[in-house]
Amino acid sequence: MVATDSTLSFPDRRVAERRGLPSRRSGLDRRDQSISVPLERRGGGERRRVADRRSWTERRRASATTRPVPAGGQGTGAPRTRKFEVDRAEYPFADRWLERRGSALHYVDEGSGPPVLMLHGNPTWSFLYRNVIKQLGGACRSIAPDYPGFGLSDHPPGYGYTPQDHAEWIHALIDDAGLKRFVLVVQDWGGPIGLSIAVERPDDVAGLVILNTWAWPPDPRMVVFSLIMGGPVGKYLHLRRNFFARKIVPSGIARAERRTPAILKAYTDPFPTPASRTGTWVFPRAIRRSAAWLAEIERQLPRLRAKPVEFVWAMKDLAFGREPILARWLSHFPGAPVDRLPEAKHYLQEDEPERVAAAVKRVVARI
Repeated sequence: MVATDSTLSFPDRRVAERRGLPSRRSGLDRRDQSISVPLERRGGGERRRVADRRSWTERRRASATTRPVPAGGQGTGAPRTRKFEVDRAEYPFADRWLERRGSALHYVDEGSGPPVLMLHGNPTWSFLYRNVIKQLGGACRSIAPDYPGFGLSDHPPGYGYTPQDHAEWIHALIDDAGLKRFVLVVQDWGGPIGLSIAVERPDDVAGLVILNTWAWPPDPRMVVFSLIMGGPVGKYLHLRRNFFARKIVPSGIARAERRTPAILKAYTDPFPTPASRTGTWVFPRAIRRSAAWLAEIERQLPRLRAKPVEFVWAMKDLAFGREPILARWLSHFPGAPVDRLPEAKHYLQEDEPERVAAAVKRVVARI
C-alpha cells in the first residue's frame, strides 16, 4: 500500500516526510514552521505563517548549538550569564544553553545513566525540579529545561509563547542533547507539551512519570479559568501584577518551609517587566485556544500505553486534584500505579520531591 496523507496519522506523516513520501502537515507538526514569525489570528484561533520549508533536521543543524556554561560563568563564544541570582545551595547546577537563531534556551543536565527529561508548567522553570534532581543523584541523567521566556531562558524576538512553540524547542533540545530511550516527567503544561512530543516520537520515550496535568480538551471549569486568566482581566493581572508568580505559586505550595522569601523570589525574578511576563498570560489563554491540539494528543495516547507509567498526584491541587481526572488518565493507562499525596498542592515537586524521585527510580528500573 502506498502511503498518502489520508492514510497517515500525524506522527507517521513526520516519518513519511523524512522518507520522501507524500504527506500533509497536521496541526501538531509545528516543527516545520518558523518559531520566530508573528502569529496570525484566523477565525478566533492562532496559527503560524509557514516561513521555512526545509526539513526539521536541516533547520536544526543550521540553527541549534549546545554549549555548557558553568553556573555564573561564561563559555567560549557569545557570553551567557544568569539574568538573576539564585541561591547556590538551593540550585547548585551548572548552566547549559541551546542556541537557535540568536536566542538561547537554558537547561540543567546533571548526572549520568538513563536520561530523564523533566518538563515544567506555568510560571515555573527548572528550579521547580531542583530537589527531585538532588534526590536522583547520580542514578540518572537529569535534564530540566526552561521554556523560552521562563526561568533563565531568552525571550526570542517575535516568539508566540504557545505550548506548540515550546514543544518545538524541546524537540530541538532532545535532538541536540542526544536523548534516546528517556523517561519523561511532566506536570501542569509540561503534560501537553511533553506528551505531544512523546506521541510523535514514541520510540524515543522509554517511560512516563505523570504529575498533576492533563492532555485533552478543556472541561467547563478549565474554559472559565482560561476566559478569566487568559482574557483582558488576566492580561492585566499577569503583565502588570505578575499574578501567577506572586500569588498562584505560593498558594500552590503546601509546605511552609518551601515558601521562604528566597525560594519564592526564584519564581518571581524571571519576570521583572510586563513584557517579560507575556508567557504567563499566553498559557491560560491557550487552554481554550489549543482544544483541537489537545484532542489530537489524547487521541494518540494509545501509542504510549505499553510503556512503564506511574502517576504521582497531589490531591489538594485545586486544578487537578480530583478523582475524575485520575480516572480519565487511568482509562488511557489502565493498571498504572498511582501515588496519591493527600496534603500536597499543585507544585508537588516542592511539597514531595522524594515521592516524585521515587517514582522516577521505579520507572527507570522497569525500562
